[in-house]
Amino acid sequence: MLKRVAYCCAILACMAALAAGAQARTTIAFGYLSNTSDNENFNYLETIFPNSFATAIKSIFDVEVRKPGELDERLKKYNLELRKKYELFELPEITDRMDAHIFIFGSFKPLPNNQISIELSLYARESNEVFTFTNIGRMETEIFRLVDRISLIVINFLDSENLYKSRPIAKGSRIALITNLEGEELNRLYAALMEGGYPLSCAQADDLVSAFNPASFAVFKYVRTKNSSYDIVTDWRKTNFPLGPWLSRKDEERAAYFKKLYADMDLNYTATKNETLDRMAKAFRNSIDVVLIVGFSENRKSCWLRAVDMKDRELVWMQSNMKTDALFVDPVENLGARIVKGLEREIKNPFEK
Repeated sequence: MLKRVAYCCAILACMAALAAGAQARTTIAFGYLSNTSDNENFNYLETIFPNSFATAIKSIFDVEVRKPGELDERLKKYNLELRKKYELFELPEITDRMDAHIFIFGSFKPLPNNQISIELSLYARESNEVFTFTNIGRMETEIFRLVDRISLIVINFLDSENLYKSRPIAKGSRIALITNLEGEELNRLYAALMEGGYPLSCAQADDLVSAFNPASFAVFKYVRTKNSSYDIVTDWRKTNFPLGPWLSRKDEERAAYFKKLYADMDLNYTATKNETLDRMAKAFRNSIDVVLIVGFSENRKSCWLRAVDMKDRELVWMQSNMKTDALFVDPVENLGARIVKGLEREIKNPFEK
């Protein structure tokens, strides 16, 4: 009997521990927003901005927030201090020291005509991915309006579908679609877009077999533009190109090839991507307004998408985990309809006139 009681107590203890772990709230750490202008009169905003963002986020989500002052105290245990700027390869370690799931930091710069540019980076420790965006808008007299405008972008991204939308994509915009669908499914997605008022450029035709395998298509999830990016964090310090007198000419050529590959596809990826888009624009005689990339799950009940404007080469729409919103329907047709609605959707700040 005593053994049975002890056994039951042990099971209950394990269940309680698991329940506590499952209910553990996400922790979001807010670093400084550094003032990158020469006007030191705005330095006071370096802590006011993140503190205000933290308060706004906590009012919407059931999360723990850590403000710059608290982070500075935590980092002192490791003989560190909270800095105003971090390189991407530093984010995994510093976020771990902060004991946070997400680390948000950035910078701002007051502009002429009462404008302000705010750049925020959101790093997720579990996925090792970072989303960076730049927003330029009015420098509000009442600062809470500006905070609400930026917080709205952050809140949409932190939501389950990881939504980011800088502007609507008007009906009539010519779209070049790249997707992992093929055959009849691909044609059903084409139909949804065309019926929704979006003419298509023949970027992928009506292939019976997709040219992409799942692994190769997944890399399209990561995008880098001048003002926005969604990327996986890499550490250039771990890249080693050993050279020495023992290497043959062939070895040296191989090392040079990989150095160039690393530079083009990582360090200088934005320039490489823009060159590719330039070649694509010329090939289609500038008939493309938007490149839309859509990756469907195996069961087709969810998808992720990225949309890049071909005029300014900027990311205008990014969304993950878009799911079918109806039962017993063709998921491709349903998601196609949702994509059409999303194209013309405008994310409005309810506090702006």
